[in-house]
Amino acid sequence: MKEAEWRMCNSPSQMLAWNRGWSARRRRLFACACVRLVWPLVRHERSRRVVEVAERYADKLATGKEMAAARAAAPGQDDEAAARWAARAAIACAIPACAEAAQSTLSAVLFAASAASLTGSSSIPFPIAEAREVALIREMVGNPFRPLTLPGECPATVRQLAQSLYEGADCAFALHDALLETGHAELAEHFAPAGKWHPKGCWAVDLILGKK
Repeated sequence: MKEAEWRMCNSPSQMLAWNRGWSARRRRLFACACVRLVWPLVRHERSRRVVEVAERYADKLATGKEMAAARAAAPGQDDEAAARWAARAAIACAIPACAEAAQSTLSAVLFAASAASLTGSSSIPFPIAEAREVALIREMVGNPFRPLTLPGECPATVRQLAQSLYEGADCAFALHDALLETGHAELAEHFAPAGKWHPKGCWAVDLILGKK
């Protein structure tokens, strides 16, 4: 795939397959982020917990046994098709093989969104869900043909804000300002849009924190 094809691609499966150099951690976090796209459809607390444990496992904060236990405890069925596929997506994100987890979660989330759009139970119909997954991949990979690098370690204030954002704080614009003040205008642009979601595994946050 060439850069022009990458920019025009609207198939999450093709983009995921092409990014073979993607780290195991980022593939796992992508799977978890896909489930969070349809989070309202994930009704059971045990289903949500398996996603949270898988995220911690990706960052080496949970063991394989913990992830397996959470996956085994998660319900795989529900009365409605959309919720059933969402539950399957949650389980899929904890599959031991990260590449399989990412692809299986992707498929299950698309089925969940498709089923929900048919019943009118979701504000994220199938075509929009697919587009959001494409946007999610771009958010986690950036432009693989023009990777941005940092000449050195970012100032402590920038790293602290990036860590807070990684942990779920609403501080993207503060990080944007801090990057501008420290001379990182190109990187700051990534955090400028208001309301933009930066999931765990966002390439820009990972770059600041030194994560792979």
